[in-house]
Amino acid sequence: MTRNGFMIALAVAGSVPASAWSACLPNVTASNDDPFAYMVSVVNSLGWAKEGLADHGKKAASSTDLLFNMKSAREKYSCAGKTLAPFLDSKSDSIKRTAEAVVAAYDNIRVASELAEAELVALLDQASAGQTPGVGTRAQELATIRQNQDAAWNDLLPAVALTTYALVKYDEGKPTGRLRITKAQRQALKHQLEETFGLSVRKGMLVGQSYLRAAAGGLYTFLDNPKWRASDAT
Repeated sequence: MTRNGFMIALAVAGSVPASAWSACLPNVTASNDDPFAYMVSVVNSLGWAKEGLADHGKKAASSTDLLFNMKSAREKYSCAGKTLAPFLDSKSDSIKRTAEAVVAAYDNIRVASELAEAELVALLDQASAGQTPGVGTRAQELATIRQNQDAAWNDLLPAVALTTYALVKYDEGKPTGRLRITKAQRQALKHQLEETFGLSVRKGMLVGQSYLRAAAGGLYTFLDNPKWRASDAT
């Protein structure tokens, strides 16, 4: 494939219809100060990240397919952040600050994926021009890309864990042991996590899990902990 061929492949990879991402727009009808609406969006964002990982891991029969998969994954990481955009302006400090951390993590994941995509294109361009980089050089470049991507995903885990602060009711800066959501809302969030990640999410964080599934499992464990009483619990 010539350089022009790779540029065409990039164009094809970038031609995902806008309608495909319309569903990732944030829910602007919900109050950005509502902890339940916030956590619903947090779980929705994890769902988009999960879909992005699935796209990234798809088998590709050609370089064009691979670039399309990478582009699609990157778009979904972007969607993950967009679902939380309204909460960046929340008057609730715990919602605003934790949303900032999660959105920043998604941005880092998206940028790391974009850099990986650009590096792949550069390698393909070199190959098409008859320029073959040394095996050691290529291996080092790919290792650096993997490290950057792994570091970006690693940042997501503590960021999602921080979102639980938005659920806790405080009195003079101290946790009261109560949540800011009702029993029904609590169950709805647990069900949403189960729908998104399967019933295995009930086991919480497990050794060998991806950072994404660990984040979802940790969130489920918090919601399932009887130590925290719902706002309407007696």
